[in-house]
Amino acid sequence: MSSIATTPAASAVPARRPGEALHNFLLYAVVIAGAALTLGLMIYGANYYTLDQAHRVASPKHGYLKPSGVVGIRLGLLGVALFLGLFLYAIRKSWKWFSKVGNSRHWLNFHVILGVLAPVVITFHSSFKFRGLAGIAYWIMIAVALSGFIGRYIYAQIPRSLGAAEVSMKELRAESARLAERLKAQEVLAPEDFAALLRLPSPAEVQSMSSQEVLWLMLRFDLARRWGIAELRRKALRSFGGNAVFWGLVRSHHPQVESVIDCLNEEAYLNKKALFLSKAQELFQLWHVVHRPFSYSFVVLATIHIAVVLLLGYF
Repeated sequence: MSSIATTPAASAVPARRPGEALHNFLLYAVVIAGAALTLGLMIYGANYYTLDQAHRVASPKHGYLKPSGVVGIRLGLLGVALFLGLFLYAIRKSWKWFSKVGNSRHWLNFHVILGVLAPVVITFHSSFKFRGLAGIAYWIMIAVALSGFIGRYIYAQIPRSLGAAEVSMKELRAESARLAERLKAQEVLAPEDFAALLRLPSPAEVQSMSSQEVLWLMLRFDLARRWGIAELRRKALRSFGGNAVFWGLVRSHHPQVESVIDCLNEEAYLNKKALFLSKAQELFQLWHVVHRPFSYSFVVLATIHIAVVLLLGYF
């Protein structure tokens, strides 16, 4: 069986962008530090956080882990610092001189990581008790975090060139056509094997859908694509007498099979992006309308909560 004929553009290794290594190092450092902090608090506070309010007062850890305790108050300060870091991304987009600092994709990566870590820290700061004004602020914060995940997913559906300039529909179609030609040249899988993977609704059907239907459909296609790719990898490896690892969800060591699988995965991904491009842009604009009020509401409530804490002398 022959493999896919590669072109120079396809086989060329992209040059590492300046600052990429440092960015990855800092990103992983923040992730590891956040995971270590979370794990440490879970282990140390397990026998405290599981107590009811009446029994917590008698715990020797109460003076440390209560919201105004030695550890609790510092977790609150760390949570505030993380949220201030979150808003740097929005400020960077608004201030022209600041927008020239660093790489937009790098800023977004840290924005996402802080958006995950900040609610975790605040949850431990509250000692898992969400009442009163602080409780309202907490649930608004959770709504902001969840909407942030949705926004990040929608943002990824809008193709970008070099992480900044939007790829045109013409470029998407040209790349898709190139991949289709490569798929015709391969003999690892028959066209009927991957026809279902590349099957999509018509543009007219997508345009007639509501925002919720489009978002659900994009999610469903992404999940189906991953399982479909795994199934095709298993089928292709069987034809070569090999076995897939983890049901074909991870890459094999067979270069000929993986070349075809990569081409199929990219073709299905690009076709989906091209189909949903205009709807994804509409969804992203709509997401901003929903996300911002929640963010501003949280800032107001969190500021009131901090002011009350200061006035009552907890810090």
